[in-house]
Formats: sequence, C-alpha cells, structure tokens
Amino acid sequence: MKKISISLILIVFVGLSTATAQTIADGQRYTRNEEFEKAEQVYKDLIAKKPKVGDNYYWAGLNYLAKGDSMSAVKMFNDGLGIAPTNPYNLIGKGHMELRKFNTQGAEVFFAQASAAKKKMRPVLNKEIARVYLMVEFGSSEQLKAYASRAIDYLKNSNNDFEAKMLLGDAMVIQNPTNSSDAIQQYIVAGYDAPLDPRPILRQAKVYARASAYPLSIAKLDEALGLDVNFAPAYRQKAEVFSLMKERDSAVYFYEEYLRRNDNITARKFYVQTLYLGGDFDRCIAEGNKLLSVKSIPNIYGVIAYAIAEKDKAKRRLIDSALNYYFYNYEQLYIKPQGRELQSSEKFIKAILMYRSGLASGNDTTKQMMAASSYTILSMVLSDTGKTGVKSYQRIQDMYFNGKSYEQAYGILELKRKKLAGVLNSRDLYFEGRCLAATGRNAEALKIYQELITNDTNYLTGYYLIATTWAGLDPNDSTGNVTSSFERWMSKLDSTQRVKFVNDRENAYRNMAFFAQKRKDYEKASYYYGKVIEILPEDEATIAVKKRIDDYMLKVKAKANKPKPAATPAAAGATTGSAPSGTSSSAPASTGNATPATTNPGGGN
Repeated sequence: MKKISISLILIVFVGLSTATAQTIADGQRYTRNEEFEKAEQVYKDLIAKKPKVGDNYYWAGLNYLAKGDSMSAVKMFNDGLGIAPTNPYNLIGKGHMELRKFNTQGAEVFFAQASAAKKKMRPVLNKEIARVYLMVEFGSSEQLKAYASRAIDYLKNSNNDFEAKMLLGDAMVIQNPTNSSDAIQQYIVAGYDAPLDPRPILRQAKVYARASAYPLSIAKLDEALGLDVNFAPAYRQKAEVFSLMKERDSAVYFYEEYLRRNDNITARKFYVQTLYLGGDFDRCIAEGNKLLSVKSIPNIYGVIAYAIAEKDKAKRRLIDSALNYYFYNYEQLYIKPQGRELQSSEKFIKAILMYRSGLASGNDTTKQMMAASSYTILSMVLSDTGKTGVKSYQRIQDMYFNGKSYEQAYGILELKRKKLAGVLNSRDLYFEGRCLAATGRNAEALKIYQELITNDTNYLTGYYLIATTWAGLDPNDSTGNVTSSFERWMSKLDSTQRVKFVNDRENAYRNMAFFAQKRKDYEKASYYYGKVIEILPEDEATIAVKKRIDDYMLKVKAKANKPKPAATPAAAGATTGSAPSGTSSSAPASTGNATPATTNPGGGN
C-alpha cells in the first residue's frame, strides 16, 4: 500500500547532450512536482524519437515507480535492456527488479556490470544504486534496514552531491526510525547545497510527522512553501499531516490546494490514500469509486477494501463488495503481477473482511465457516509475535468476541499471552474467562478468574464471575462454593457499588435463597429472600415465597415447643398407628430452578 518516495528521482544527469538533458530535465522536473502524467508523456516522446537511447527507459521507469505503477516500471526497465543491454542505468534498473524479489546477490551482479560499463561514472552510478536499494517498497523491517545499510555503503563512494546527501538521510531514517536526529541533520546539510529547493525541508517535515511532532512538521512545511508557494507536494504533505492529526476539514482544504496546482489521476490517487490514512473512510470510498470510474488503478481497489474493513459499521452489500470485488481486484491486478504473495498486513485485512462477510450473511453456517477460515489466516499472522503490535491482537479479539465467535477470540488471547511472555492484563483475563465459560469450559474459566483476582485483588467483576462460574459447575451448590463466592463478592462492595450493581446483587440473593431452600436451610432461604425484598419491596411473588417459608418455620417451631402428653399404661402397650391429624406440616417446595447466574457487573471494576 506504500508509494515510492518521489524524492528518489534524480534532478539532472551528468554527461548527456544539452538538448537531451533539457528534455530529460523537463521530465524529471515534472516527476519532482508529482506531475507524473506529463513526465510520462515527455519520456514517451523521447523514446519514440530516439528509441535506441537506453537512458530514457531508466528515467521513464523511475517516473512509473514514483507514481506507484511498478508493473509499468518493470516493463520499461526490461525494454531498456532489450534496446541497450550494456547501458549502466538499465542494468541498475534490472538490479532493482532483483532487489524487489530480495535476490540481493543477483542484484549485485547487475550493479557490478553497471559499474564496469562506465568506470568514470562510478560515483554517479553508486548514487543510483543506493537509490534503487531505498526504492524497495515491501519487506520486513530487517530486510529494509539491510538494504539501507547497503545504500549507505554505496553513498560513501558516490559523488556526494545535493541528492546523495538527501538519500543518505533517507537511509538513516530507515535504519533508525525511532531516532532520526542524524537524518534531520543530513537534510539540513543537503539544504545548504540547494538553499532554494524545498525538498530537504519537506524531508524534515516528514520525519517530524513520523514522530507525531505535528506542529513542527507543519512549521517546516510552511517554511518550504515560503521558498516556493506553488510547490504542489508541500500541500499534499500538509494535508497528510492534518489527516494524521484527525483534522479532516484542514486536510481536505490543503488537498484541494494541491489539486488546484496538480490535478491529475495520480494526484487523485494520492488524495484517496490520504483520506484513508486520515480515517475519513466514507469519503475515501466515494472518491476512490469516482477515480475507478475514470481509470482502473490496481492499488485503489486495495485502498477502498482497507477503508471498508476499518469502518465500524457497514451494510452487508458493502462488506461483500469489499471482499469479493475490491480486494479480489487488488489481488488480481496489483499483487499477482508483482509475482508475490499477500504480505501479513494484507492477509490481516483480508481475514477481517472474510469474518465480517460471514457475520453480515446472517447465516450461522456461513458465519462459522468464515470464522474458521479467517482464524486460520489471522492465527498465522499473529503467531509472529515479534512483528505484531499489541493493538492488532486487541482488535481481533474484540472482533471475534463481539461476533460471539468465542473459540476464535480465546485463541487470539492465548497468542497475545504468548507475545506478552505469559502475562495478560485484567481486561484480557476477563474476556478469556468469558470465552471459556461461553463454550462450556467452566473449570478452565474458573482458573482464569482466580488468576484475575490474584493479579488484581480489587477487580470486583472477577469475584462475581467466580460465583457465577461455580453455579455452572455445581447447579445445586452442593459444595457451598456458589454461596460463599457471592458473599465474598458482596462483602467487597462499598455503598456506591451496592447501588451500581443492584441488579447483580438481586440475582445473587435469589440464587443463594434457592440453594438454601434446596438444602432445607429455611432460615438462610428466608434471609436471602428478605434481601431480595429490600431491593424490590413491591415484588409480590417473592414476598409470598418468603411468607410460606416463614409460616412453615413457625409451625415447625410450634410443634417442637408443644409439651408432650404423659404416657399411660394403655398407650405404652398400644401398637404404633398413623400420626394424629394436624400434627405434621410439609416443607414449602422450592420455587423452581435457580436464576441463571450469567450476568456480570458491567464488565469491569
């Protein structure tokens, strides 16, 4: 989804004839200003005019890369090699194609051939080799850092001009993304060589934006516009910073300023990407579809699919189109022509769309199938714990839990536990226990809740869930663990919490009353029903139950206290008969099953 940095395109090329240099310089100027279609036309005209000049293919390829059209760039490099197989620039372009496949050894063969072809030009060629190392879009952090290191090695033996200094700054940013002070200094030094060129200042602004130092980034962009008020890329970059700041109106304003100066298809593509990055998903989808109605742009299908995946709410038709139209076309038109598989971030989004499509279907079988399929993908992505941020686990566990796919939510939580060296926070333990309980694994859930209150003795919900889980394990409370757990929970409530959790207290008292009644502990049953009545004084049904229990206990006590008559000889010798009428009293029947103890006090403390 990234686009090549436009700054990687050379301004001038030493050694060309004046007429040709001017034509190439025009193309390079258009590329620098992000007027890629104009640059493309310049190079097409030049190639048509002088088809055997190999350099033209290289610069045309770089322009394609700058606009994000890697397939056209690859074709241009290949065409250039076909015309001029020993041209050093086309050899460098061919080496870049190998770098994209992470065939460093193969790339270095082409670079060596390029250097040997024009020995006197090695400093300039070394700069170009460094550039193509830095132009690789995709790869792991380790791979890109290794490429940046190789670029630095080549730049040490380059012509050390204005552009070489900027490229060195770019390499430094990749090598140390969390501390780019050296890169900032390098951009400042580059600016000394070209004090009227706004690009070194734009580079500084980008570094500040990456560090979330947005006011500094905006200040630098204003400084760049002070050098050239019509330098279109500065307006685009300013719009992107405001998008990151979630100031959408300002972002749209500055992008419109950009489009006023540079209204072409590629600029519109960048606009759609900026809307996505700024979280303006509805506008991103709308503008993306407008653009696709004009021209099929492969990666815009992906941007729209990503935007739909990020929307909190989306109708079934939109979700289905995200998976089966937009992401499908993204794979067919953008991924496959590059000869690569989906990267982890792309698999992540595709799996989200798969699951949401299953949810939107309203069909349980489809939902279960999509839950299983998406989990297979996501578990592989999230198993790489060293490269996955904690927020990604959080997002997916919430997605599955909210969709009631508890097995999958539990699996993601266990992957998160692995990433965090076996330690989950209270919130995660809460949800892990809920997932286990929802799938009937109450004994395992109980262990998780015990872990929860051990880690955080003040996490009130944990105590409540222990009680409700015991109720699932021991429906008659034969062990007394349900009642003791409810009592422990309520003993920890202060006056405010007693009001907050009033419904859960009522539920607990009803359960304890039921269990006491089953054990024929009528005093406890009466006590707990009394607590229910304190909460609901107008609950006539509970009042009636308590009255029956109390009446029964009075009869039992009265019978126990009634003096026994003295025995007579006749009575002593009589055989035992039936009890006298009116001397026995049947116990009040229990009122039914216990109230299901499945609620929780708000999911938190």
